[in-house]
Amino acid sequence: MIENISGILMEDCGKWMPLKKDGNAEWRRGSCSVGIIEKGKTAKVFISCDEKGKGISKILIKWRCRMPEGAKILGDALERSYGELEWRGIVPDRLMPWYFMIHDGGKTSGIGVKTGASALCCWQADQNGFYLTLDTRSGGKGVQLKGRTLAACEIVFYEGEEGDTPYQASCKFMKELCSKPLLPKMTVYGFNDWYYAYGRNSAERILKDSEFCSDLAENTGNRPFSVIDGGWQYTGVTGGAPWSLSGRKFPDMKDLASKIKKAGCRPGIWYRPLLTSEDSPWVKISRATRFKGHPNPHEIVLDPTEPENLERIKDDVRLFRKWGYELIKHDFSSWDVFGRWGFQMIDGVTENGWSFNDNSKTNAEILKGIYKTIFDAADGAVIIGCNTVGHLITGYAHLQRIGDDTSGQEWARTRKMGVNTLAFRACQNRSFFALDADCVGITEDIPWRLNSQWLDLLSRSGSPLFVSAKREVIGKEQRKALKEAFSRASAQLPAGEPLDWMDTSCPARWNLDGETVEYNWSE
Repeated sequence: MIENISGILMEDCGKWMPLKKDGNAEWRRGSCSVGIIEKGKTAKVFISCDEKGKGISKILIKWRCRMPEGAKILGDALERSYGELEWRGIVPDRLMPWYFMIHDGGKTSGIGVKTGASALCCWQADQNGFYLTLDTRSGGKGVQLKGRTLAACEIVFYEGEEGDTPYQASCKFMKELCSKPLLPKMTVYGFNDWYYAYGRNSAERILKDSEFCSDLAENTGNRPFSVIDGGWQYTGVTGGAPWSLSGRKFPDMKDLASKIKKAGCRPGIWYRPLLTSEDSPWVKISRATRFKGHPNPHEIVLDPTEPENLERIKDDVRLFRKWGYELIKHDFSSWDVFGRWGFQMIDGVTENGWSFNDNSKTNAEILKGIYKTIFDAADGAVIIGCNTVGHLITGYAHLQRIGDDTSGQEWARTRKMGVNTLAFRACQNRSFFALDADCVGITEDIPWRLNSQWLDLLSRSGSPLFVSAKREVIGKEQRKALKEAFSRASAQLPAGEPLDWMDTSCPARWNLDGETVEYNWSE
């Protein structure tokens, strides 16, 4: 692998500058160096810089090789996907975060970095080779390593086996990329109120939803969850702290958790760890939302490099556990840190020029610190990460929301965000975490013919199942389908395999526990 490296560059003041090779496995420029330690089919990348005040923004590593003629390539997404995943030919400008698969018509191979990296990693490929960009910024400026050596990432080269389908090869490669996944003790399924209520709910209605959900679930050994999504908090639908205060229609969150349990469900709760409404002198404010052009410049976001703020996050999670919630869904951290959604990160994860109060850690390290803080404080609760970076949250979340929101109002959104995401990230299921491809939003706005298929696929895919159903539109047919879906989802099934994913971004044919099933996603 090292012998095929054609060059390593470092971004310095907005310009790419070449590093000079020094020995067999080290490249230098001034006091900054990149070292690569190769072992078998893996290679660890280390970055160091002794120069005082020198910030390292990005490192680019280039490999020379001839790509197979007619090859198809599949990349991943940085955090959630947004309906953009697909097998394509060689597109030099295409950014492929974390890893990519190559199918040459016979074998399917993979190149990527292991989960838990300390840099945000992105690949590109053309006919003459491939490139890895390591984003080592802290905020929007280069990280100040101050003599520390950064273990940036571990690269894995996977050569596929003859006879494996692209999906089988992808599943094997994912196991190479993550050696210690965190998985729930039992399969996760149940109810979430968001896609019929969109934050306009009440404790009374949540309890009725929980009773409805409990009545649908017949597995006495694995009870469903009833997850209260955004809107319960004092600060509004997607508002933040103080989390000790709840809204007018949610007078007692501890009492509500107790009643959900009595109804036969396990209580879950949504929250947004970094946002606060408390603009007090002692609140350390991240400048991520203060830079020019941010869509919400007046939002107050806690700086996650400040130990006081991590303690505040711990206290919030401990409060939820004290109330009795057994599932915690934390959301918005990527947006709150970077000020961009995943689909806006094509020109970089965040704007240049701003920094955290502590600029000695990379953005990847800072995100991992948030995830670990929540996990450590959760005391055994099931953790769902939403708007979090899947490659970094492994080991700190049992479930990961792998795509952007589905919908209870627009079927095209569910098809784009749900079906596409599940198909092209299914290979990660139970290798990284349990995949949450998001809810089945059952309302009068979505034809049941379409939603019934989405419900069927999710419940048979071996991934968690959440239903967000407006009870007033549930008839005998829907109730029967929901009971059957909950029965399937309450036990662990093999992961569903998209059979036509090489030909479409919205696979319709699936192998589900040995049975070929075809869906019609057209409105």
